[in-house]
Amino acid sequence: MPVYLAVPLAFLVSAVAALTLAVLGEATLVFLLGKIHGPGDLGDAMLAFFCAAPSIAVLAFVSCFSILVNWHHATSWR
Repeated sequence: MPVYLAVPLAFLVSAVAALTLAVLGEATLVFLLGKIHGPGDLGDAMLAFFCAAPSIAVLAFVSCFSILVNWHHATSWR
């Protein structure tokens, strides 16, 4: 696969994986918080949406993108 196609494809796959994992992580957090202290409130939603979801998405994106690009060709880790 040529480089001009591999990198955008890796970007797209990484973005989809990151968003999927963020949504799953957010739903799991809201579910667990609901089990721990009753029905969810606005604080739980804000915690999940503004803290947990971006953290999971950034971690998943960077990991997935690095792995996919490295599978295609060696990358510089500087």
